Amino acid sequence: MDILQELQNRILFCDGGMGSLLQEAGLKPGELPGTWNITHPEELVKIHKAYLEAGADIVTTNTFGVDRLKYNENTEFQLEPVIRAAVTNAKEAIRQSGKQAWIGLDMGPTGKLLKPMGDLAFEDCCAIYREVVEIGADAGADFVLIETMSDSYETKAAVLAAKEGCNLPVFVTVTFDERGKLLTGGSPASIVAMLEGLGVDVLGMNCGLGPVQMKEILKDILEVSSIPVMINPNAGLPRSENGKTVYDIDAAHFAKTEEEIVDMGARIVGGCCGTTPEHIRMVAERCRNKKPVPVTKKNRTVVSSFCQAVEIGKNPVIIGERINPTGKSKFKQALRDHNLQYILQEGVTQQDHGAHVLDVNVGLPEIDEPSKLPLRPSVRFRLAKSDTFFGPGVAEFLTLVDQSNSMQTACKEMEMSYSKGWKIIKKAEEYLGCSLIESRSGGATGGSSHLTPEAKDLLARYLGMEKELKAATAQLFETYFGDYPYKSR
Repeated sequence: MDILQELQNRILFCDGGMGSLLQEAGLKPGELPGTWNITHPEELVKIHKAYLEAGADIVTTNTFGVDRLKYNENTEFQLEPVIRAAVTNAKEAIRQSGKQAWIGLDMGPTGKLLKPMGDLAFEDCCAIYREVVEIGADAGADFVLIETMSDSYETKAAVLAAKEGCNLPVFVTVTFDERGKLLTGGSPASIVAMLEGLGVDVLGMNCGLGPVQMKEILKDILEVSSIPVMINPNAGLPRSENGKTVYDIDAAHFAKTEEEIVDMGARIVGGCCGTTPEHIRMVAERCRNKKPVPVTKKNRTVVSSFCQAVEIGKNPVIIGERINPTGKSKFKQALRDHNLQYILQEGVTQQDHGAHVLDVNVGLPEIDEPSKLPLRPSVRFRLAKSDTFFGPGVAEFLTLVDQSNSMQTACKEMEMSYSKGWKIIKKAEEYLGCSLIESRSGGATGGSSHLTPEAKDLLARYLGMEKELKAATAQLFETYFGDYPYKSR
């Protein structure tokens, strides 16, 4: 039976964590988990079968992080045999279990940042994912599961690859922090708008948080989502004991909270890091006979960026259209000269006057439009109004203040007015609930400015996460374990 048809009638149960079970079976540090699809197929069949016997309707292939970046002509095992073996192992487990179940082709982050923040081109990212999709679909997967995504741009690449590479249903789950933000700033509203616009069949979240924390974010997702929602939490929040990662929620507590998640409206529930067949067994026992909450169409019209969404509905939406060379000689010259400061100021002025959306038009017959549209991250940050969260722009700004001990110098480096700098700081302080600048002597002329201890701590944590994102994710995919949010299933 088609999984989407079945999803209309009842709650479906996904499997749980894979990495910890492989490690218990003997997976060595630094050994690529996908290799076990070929070298230890019996262990994969055993794990899949354990989840099926516990009540799972869905088993996900052991292909998280399996792509040409890790399996290619220079490695012992090639990409296609690894993926085909993963699907074969899942099929064998279903055969041995004797039950009806579906196979999800599991794809996670590539471990690389996309341009302009990183060095991976969007088109190349799409090609990496599409290769996996085409092999997995041909091998017999029932649907594509894109999971543990923390960047909306990379998520978009994966979805487009899945849509172009096969005709299977596409499920997508992303990883939020406790504030309901993706690592690169996306919100529940913005990610739902993007995914529904791309035509995915199921959306939701996994990893990073336990079921208790996910409940709060689920409210925001269900408020705007018009398609079924999938929730795969960790077994609570992780901590280290004697060098081993452990989680703070046992199977009974996990199942009780998952039942509450089903009652809220989730259609597919399962587990991620730290969960085992016992967790899934208890969830299935509590939720098997529950009647699903109807999925309702929200009939929303939404404009979405990488970090926020603006609904075009009851309240007026102001669209700023002054970033447009038509009839503006100064703007035309700014485009010719690549004067981003002038162009940026047009956007900032409209934002300050209440614009919710900026219409960007750089069309001139004598210029190359694509070359003018990509802006450096700090500029994109300000135009996107993402100073409402602690993202790249605020981090860059605070770093400059910390280095120079001067707001005036930081504002000059960021190509903004002194008053605009304080507006950004004020918004960030309101959102974060703490002071960021402890010395504001000098009034309108600037003077000496210093970061508060809270600001230094936030900045250090953000830069630490950014460093992990750029440099440390490769180790995660080799070991199936790493620091949040790159912890694999």
